[in-house]
Amino acid sequence: MRIPLRATPQMDEPIDTFLERISWHTTVSLGYLYRQLQLSRRDRSFSPALMLPQSAENALVAWTGLTPSQIRTHTITGAIPTLGKQTPSPNVADIIERAHRRWVFVAHSRFCAQCSAEEQPWKIQWRLPWSVACERHAIVLSDECPRCHHNPRERIRGASTTREPETPVNPNVCQRPANAHTPGRLTPRCNTPLHVDSQNRFAGDLIRSQESVMTAIAKGVTLHGKQLTADQALTLAIDVARLTLRRTRHDPRLAPLRDVEDSCRVVACVSAVLASPDSEEAARIITQHSSTTDDFTHNEVLKLVSRRTGPISPIADHLLAPAGRVSTQLRRRQLYFAVTETTCDQVPLLFWLCATPNELMAGARDVKTRFLISLSVSKMITGTWEDAAEGLGFPRHRGRAWSKHLINLVPKTTRPLLAKICQDALESLSNAPRQPRAPLPTLRQLTTLPETTCHYDDELVWCPCVAKGEKRPLIA
Repeated sequence: MRIPLRATPQMDEPIDTFLERISWHTTVSLGYLYRQLQLSRRDRSFSPALMLPQSAENALVAWTGLTPSQIRTHTITGAIPTLGKQTPSPNVADIIERAHRRWVFVAHSRFCAQCSAEEQPWKIQWRLPWSVACERHAIVLSDECPRCHHNPRERIRGASTTREPETPVNPNVCQRPANAHTPGRLTPRCNTPLHVDSQNRFAGDLIRSQESVMTAIAKGVTLHGKQLTADQALTLAIDVARLTLRRTRHDPRLAPLRDVEDSCRVVACVSAVLASPDSEEAARIITQHSSTTDDFTHNEVLKLVSRRTGPISPIADHLLAPAGRVSTQLRRRQLYFAVTETTCDQVPLLFWLCATPNELMAGARDVKTRFLISLSVSKMITGTWEDAAEGLGFPRHRGRAWSKHLINLVPKTTRPLLAKICQDALESLSNAPRQPRAPLPTLRQLTTLPETTCHYDDELVWCPCVAKGEKRPLIA
């Protein structure tokens, strides 16, 4: 048996399926090819499509006539350097760990049934969870054999690769054992053509979404006016995927998306996030694509994202905006949404009636609600309830006790509105004049505070209607 004189992989074709294709068309056993190219190593427990040892790379360079850099482009880590670094002597544990954290299929690959029917080469991108559609045929990729319903590339137990068979191997048929309970090198294989009874579902917009995600993790992307490197873009994509699926685990790793339906949903979500104009819209997109309708909690986000201070940070802040206590929501907006230089002197003791939503008004508690909004706005400016009370001209020790009492009077369903109202107030109060002050011994004397009026009632006064340029209906 002799190795073919020379052969060259086609564009984007991984090394493993390239050798299988050569083996099948030249009737040379796959095991013989692996031995001749120094790919049969006892310490190798990963596919050559993932990474090549230096000895195998040198043998492939001599056989194919390609340069080392060209050979490396036919491996995942060479085609997309973000996913790992090429090392002369790769450590198996490091490679598998990196594949888990960087989301690479170690022994798993999707495929296009139509490409298989036409005997087209496999693609290196099909080993990534972000690849969900075939650009050539515009159909959704498959990830299991039509007969045994297993992935045809997984001829392994765990991460340890079996010896390559001493027969020619056809890459377009399933290589899984015919009987799942009798694995082994000599066990008969399934050998079902991968295009049999396949449902070629039209990819639609998935191709464009897939292209934007793959470009981002390979070259980087500009998100909300900030340039992200390829590594940061990959971290963001993984975090968005976790937030979309919302599968919490104690292990910080989340296995790559094996289910193609989950991958399609995640790719569409990540692509929309990358194209979003701001962090608020990105958070809305994640919530819309999320597997559940429940609000995100702080602990859940900490479990799902890779790093809280990473590129996902401003988006996570918007996701958490409706979560937590009122004080926590105000602090989040104070840290991440400060857009003005408003001072406490510009905050009235009773918030403007024309700028208070109807949902927060509750009859006899109207004055208390308006005072709470003013106290909350002052808290966003100063940082603490004590400083907020002092900023409004009241004793410091009253601030925290008053805030707790007043917040408990607001129904839980409407409390999330407080943070948004305070943020809107900060954006409009920067040009407001100094507001009058008056003593307030107890909350029972709220009715003695100076009342604020609307510009449309008295043209000489200032109110948020002036800043927004529109009149809001007054509450009777």
